Amino acid sequence: MGPSLAKSTLESFGALCDFCVTHGRRPLIRHGMTCSCLGADENCLANLVAAATEGGAADADLLAALIVTPQKAQALSLLATQTGLLLQHLTGEPPSRQCYRPGAATLH
Repeated sequence: MGPSLAKSTLESFGALCDFCVTHGRRPLIRHGMTCSCLGADENCLANLVAAATEGGAADADLLAALIVTPQKAQALSLLATQTGLLLQHLTGEPPSRQCYRPGAATLH
């Protein structure tokens, strides 16, 4: 991938996470690295990035409004688009939007 693309991707993801923490409606919950559970905030963020990358602006804005105040939702969607496109460039395919059902993951 090269150092330049790796740095851009890391900075973009960092900006996305920082924005969520700074402007979040509430403290975000995340699970530990070894936890096999899927939290609601983690699921929302993953689907936000996927929707934004696919060009689903309305869906991305709606998902963003679950994380940050509605006034900041579009700005978060734009950060998610940037991050998703960089991730897509790295992997060669867009992030997948998945509906998690009981049995597929442990939800809290």
